[in-house]
Amino acid sequence: MTITLEECIGIATFCVAVFVAVQARQIAKSAEKLTQASNNISFEANRIEAEKVLIAWSQRVAARISAATALRIQSEVAIDNPAFYERRRNIRTELFTLQAEGEIVLKQKDAKVLVLMRELDTMLRSPEFAPPKAGDYDDIRLPQISKLRAVQASFVGEMQNLVDVHWLQASKDAGE
Repeated sequence: MTITLEECIGIATFCVAVFVAVQARQIAKSAEKLTQASNNISFEANRIEAEKVLIAWSQRVAARISAATALRIQSEVAIDNPAFYERRRNIRTELFTLQAEGEIVLKQKDAKVLVLMRELDTMLRSPEFAPPKAGDYDDIRLPQISKLRAVQASFVGEMQNLVDVHWLQASKDAGE
């Protein structure tokens, strides 16, 4: 039995078509893996960016809590009444803005960090949070300073629960 040239070309064409189909299937599998990896990278990049926004926001809040603590530490000779009230008003205004921003970023009004910020605002607007007077440090200001530091510690602890910093640790480990 002899094979004609057309049959030989047909067999060769069939073999090439099978080879091309197998290669196309492998390319499609590779493309699928690359697409999945790309989607994972995009998801992680978006998550990291969101956490960076959250970290930056929390740093600004922590700075305002520190400013309130510093205001409470100042002695009666270091700050007069008008300057005290102006700084207190500025701190409250900034905290109010940060609280609204936090509600947007966190997408929930009852987040523990926002509750802590409202607690801080209540403390700052209370009549007891008044300009310093001679002899009031131990009885009035020191307990308020302790309360401010406790609020800040709670805020930092809650933020550590909200932000997953494994990506930060991974980049640190990669640099070593």
